[in-house]
Amino acid sequence: MLNIIFDLDGTLWNTEKSYYYAFKKFIENNPNKASQMKIDVVQKLKAITMDKMAPLLFPLDSDEERYNNMLECLKYSCEYLIQYEQIDQKKIDHIIELSKHFNLYIVSNCPFEYINIFFEKTKLRSYFKDVVALGGFTVNNDFDKSNNLLNLVERENLIKNETFFVGDSSLDLQASEFAKVNFPNFIKAFMEKYGLTTAADIKKFIAADNLEASEEL
Repeated sequence: MLNIIFDLDGTLWNTEKSYYYAFKKFIENNPNKASQMKIDVVQKLKAITMDKMAPLLFPLDSDEERYNNMLECLKYSCEYLIQYEQIDQKKIDHIIELSKHFNLYIVSNCPFEYINIFFEKTKLRSYFKDVVALGGFTVNNDFDKSNNLLNLVERENLIKNETFFVGDSSLDLQASEFAKVNFPNFIKAFMEKYGLTTAADIKKFIAADNLEASEEL
């Protein structure tokens, strides 16, 4: 049986709005921090872990202050996901159907709190054989996505040429190349041809009347 490893954020669901919600609520409750949090920085916080976000968001704070700031932001982000984020039932049904024909896994750089909320909302935990995430912002994990992907492949004894990593960013492509597993060729070729780095970029690109390109998908 072939293996499919999914990224979470941007692939199985979208948590981007939860970040904006969290940062907005953080500033409301900590107005003295507002001058540090530049909107152009916030807009670039894609596909990086929360510990990497901290010095970018709070360049003037100490490590301890950044840690506490990010814990508060994580709390607000989870609050948004629990209350507002919805997952399309068709996507849930599709994953259930895929599990009948493939071994399914998840490797993500997101905090494990996000994974727990995703499974609570979808009831899909039993359909995935293994899940790797950061373990939560409160847990030290020095592995990046590339190493986490490789570790899962080796731990589960997956045959690399029978394993696909499905993600939405150039970092996911890099991780698949590092772990020597397959990245869907049509996604890879499309992203490389048009210089796109995320699924959101693809959507915007197609929406901008790039009809010829959209036909390729």
